[in-house]
Amino acid sequence: MLILGGFGHTATAQEDRPTEMSRFESSVYLNVGVPVGAFGQSCKPFVNAEGLPALTRVGIAKDACIGLGGTYRGSMVFALNNGYIIPSIEASLFWNSISSDSREVFEDQRANHPDYINVPILVGITYRHPIKDNLKAFGEFGIGYDLMFITRDGKKDASHCYSYAASGAMAWQIGAGVMMGRHFSVGLHYFGLGKHLIDYTSNSNVYINPEYTKIDKDAERDRVEYRRIGTLTLRIGFHF
Repeated sequence: MLILGGFGHTATAQEDRPTEMSRFESSVYLNVGVPVGAFGQSCKPFVNAEGLPALTRVGIAKDACIGLGGTYRGSMVFALNNGYIIPSIEASLFWNSISSDSREVFEDQRANHPDYINVPILVGITYRHPIKDNLKAFGEFGIGYDLMFITRDGKKDASHCYSYAASGAMAWQIGAGVMMGRHFSVGLHYFGLGKHLIDYTSNSNVYINPEYTKIDKDAERDRVEYRRIGTLTLRIGFHF
């Protein structure tokens, strides 16, 4: 009986050891992200004399609330000694609105509040190592490019508003977590989505200081901002 019991335990422990030289793996992730740095910095909308709110170039790409997103990843899993080395390519979508207090200011005036949409495409490498039956630890790193889109900021009828151009920047992510069985994982990751150029156009002077001269107003309208975007993200993964 003891011999059989010991044999059964050994067989179970060996289930997580590499048994294939390589295989393709598809993964789908649910992402819940907390904005960090300037991206999460609190910023109140500017309300002009007519009562119309906007974040303007000063506050845009700030004041982000907890965001949601998803990822698809394609990977090749290679056996390496007692672990796995996994090169991959992935595409994600992250969506963040602004804080609830700021949204209320826009909603009271029936104005559009800005939302932030990031689409990073990354190539990366993951290492998984069995630590006990049906449980593996992993660490990973990825690098690539992020596209950022910001929706209209201001009055819904398109008067007195800011419109923002899409921007792109180098991006990266690093993370670690655990994989339970062969089909489920959870990890904590930091996504550095890059330093983005905030380029905008405005069809009105209502958000520009009325004391500015015409030259000052033109300079203000032409000025651009840079904003560094980052998010600390909980990722729940499903692997097939």
